[in-house]
Amino acid sequence: MLEKASERIFEPLSEEFRQNWRELLVLAELRLMGVSRMNHADDAWRLLDDTRGIGAHMSPETLSDTLEATGVAISTQERFFDRIDEEERHMAVDLSVVFSKSEGMSMLRKGYNRFRFQGTQFNLAAICGLKTGRPCRLCMVCGNVKENSISGMLDEFGIKENTVLVMDRGYCGRKSLDDIVSKGYDFAVALRRNSKSYDDIATNEGHFTWAGRAIDYGTGNSGDIMHIVLRMRK
Repeated sequence: MLEKASERIFEPLSEEFRQNWRELLVLAELRLMGVSRMNHADDAWRLLDDTRGIGAHMSPETLSDTLEATGVAISTQERFFDRIDEEERHMAVDLSVVFSKSEGMSMLRKGYNRFRFQGTQFNLAAICGLKTGRPCRLCMVCGNVKENSISGMLDEFGIKENTVLVMDRGYCGRKSLDDIVSKGYDFAVALRRNSKSYDDIATNEGHFTWAGRAIDYGTGNSGDIMHIVLRMRK
């Protein structure tokens, strides 16, 4: 099943990661099979039939070198993702963190650890196509994701103009929205809970039902940005 599922990435992976594609492919498949530790990968690989004649070297030393070389090959990663991108019109960006207590861990982008863990926090951004659910990008972002990071993220991801960005309230700051408008994007963003728009805009334009409850709504402008305010009836 995994061999069939990997057919789509087999060619771009082998052509872009010419030195390490065998180990990367086998390691990914072993992780999906539940082999999570690198020092178990070699034993697990020996138990499988290499029907594709991959001939991967799965010793911990080899895998460590492979992952290190792959992690710093940013341009190669970009070419690989470009080749598997199926011109998705709708994409979702998920921001997450990974913690590490490794003393030898070193990455270019380290985030502030708001959980006060002793380990270092690394912030990751995963971009997936909504149509296929397949990843289109995977990268680190600088520090905690603050409002002013949205401009750099848009440049780094290469998002085209005339794109509509749908964002949560973390990007509702005026500076972030001004940067987005200046780059030629339209957007829909959730208001913050303490937004003055809840008090300034009346919700008497109409209503609809959601989850069995009546919702009143109203619209108004703040500068050049239109606000839509919803209020659940008590």
